[in-house]
Amino acid sequence: MAAPAPLIQPPPPVSLDHSKGPAARSLARGLVRDIRAEAQNIQQAINDIQQKGTLTDTAVREAAIKASVADAEALLAGNRDRVNTLFDGLHTLMQTSAELYDNVGDSITNIENSWERVCHRWPTHDQGVEEILVRSQQVGRNLEEIIFLSGLVTIPKRVNDHLAQLRPGQSLDFHKTFADEMAKPEDRVKVLEFIHTHPVLVEGVTDVQAGLIYSASRRPGRRRLSYLLITVVALAGVGLAYGAAWVAREMQIDQWPTGGALAKAYAALLLGSITHILINGVKQARAQSGQSFLAIDDWLIWVHIKELAIMASIVSLWIALLGLGYLRKVDVGTAFFVGYSIDSFVDLFLERFTSAASAKTQAITAEIKKLA
Repeated sequence: MAAPAPLIQPPPPVSLDHSKGPAARSLARGLVRDIRAEAQNIQQAINDIQQKGTLTDTAVREAAIKASVADAEALLAGNRDRVNTLFDGLHTLMQTSAELYDNVGDSITNIENSWERVCHRWPTHDQGVEEILVRSQQVGRNLEEIIFLSGLVTIPKRVNDHLAQLRPGQSLDFHKTFADEMAKPEDRVKVLEFIHTHPVLVEGVTDVQAGLIYSASRRPGRRRLSYLLITVVALAGVGLAYGAAWVAREMQIDQWPTGGALAKAYAALLLGSITHILINGVKQARAQSGQSFLAIDDWLIWVHIKELAIMASIVSLWIALLGLGYLRKVDVGTAFFVGYSIDSFVDLFLERFTSAASAKTQAITAEIKKLA
């Protein structure tokens, strides 16, 4: 009777028709991800041995460890050939693609060396309990090396795949996104640091301390468009100043500031807001010692990434301008410091305006009821 087919089939032979350029890189990353997945599967067996080592009853502990090792031996026997086949596929690819070999050859060799140490150090049921535990710790570290090194090869491309789904300025939570591929937070930080020091790997900007990668377009035209949009929104505030003065004049609102006075106040608001941003950038640069994304260092791309937030802030300045007109306080000095502390002012103004509008609405409602 023929032997039953293995539950996990080895990957098909590498097709030389797909061993050039982007296709070779994609296939290589797929093979490395499969190796990483196999390492994570084997890692569960090692973790089980380590957990059994925490038992306090000596007899129970020894029996449990021996049983776990027997299961682990069977698991390794079932996965060894598959992992070796995956490495064979990678070697075939690198032999047919000099570019691929140049890019990831040493990384693949390091991963394979860690795998060889896993096989060499693998604990067996005929060893003593303490030796089994020592070997399982060593194997566990080697498996973590495989997972980490594999992530360096495969994760940057997946980061780009995720960033492609985001608009400029949106952020990717790196730790949340890749926790399944790399369980150790400290290893994910190392990958983030690697991406941060190799910025062309991904189409975004990395903030290592926050664990975020901000989407950014590599197209110069798209980045210039951010400046154009922000400029248009900022200039629209000048039109608002003169438009508000015209409406006030048509509605015969007493002592409403002129369009020129409002335009000067708006310029002071902008200057105050920009001053606040620059000072915060200096403070951030002086306070941070890690690899954060600092506005003062990367302000050109910072404007592109924060385009929507900046435009929203400009709209807040519009509200502040109308608030200053409502309060009849449009001198340049007042406007500058309002722009500097724009969030606080807008909150206070909206609260006061809402209260006044509510009182006015109640008065109008009362008048209508009297007429009815």
